[in-house]
Amino acid sequence: MVILFAVLFLVGVTVGAFISVKVPQSEIETFKSNMKYSAEHFADNPFITAKQSLLSVMVFAVLIWLSGFLSLSVKLITDGIVVIYKGTLVGYTVGLLSHTYAFTGLGIAAVSILPQYILLLPLMFYLSAKAIQFERKNINNKVFYKYFVLFTVSVFVCVVAAVTDAFVTGNLLKLFVLYI
Repeated sequence: MVILFAVLFLVGVTVGAFISVKVPQSEIETFKSNMKYSAEHFADNPFITAKQSLLSVMVFAVLIWLSGFLSLSVKLITDGIVVIYKGTLVGYTVGLLSHTYAFTGLGIAAVSILPQYILLLPLMFYLSAKAIQFERKNINNKVFYKYFVLFTVSVFVCVVAAVTDAFVTGNLLKLFVLYI
């Protein structure tokens, strides 16, 4: 199941990259000015950044975890949509960065997206697979406890990813401001 969700994520990345190629030039100019402003002010208040990042990643973790309580067909659809959507967001962002800034854009993507997703991708794939395996009808205290522990670990990983996004990514992006 983990491989299935990894493939779905890659499908989403591909779709996002294709969509980013179709962006009009006027929106690319707006993106450039927003990117420069964000890079300059990203690390100004890392606690606000961490809070926003935590909220954005927790939405996906909670959706996937809660899908474990649904029927199998709904779980597959819900988790598949969440993973494809997240892949599309990543593909669109990386595609737009590379389309706008060429190799510098790939560097920006590497320092701004990769640190957080090194933690989040394995979590998202594993959590999706466990949500599919979780059986609502055969639930007992031990099974639910294990599933809840998985959710607790997910929350911890999301917090670490948000802190990484706020403190590591912000400082790395300031280095790239000189090149954009």
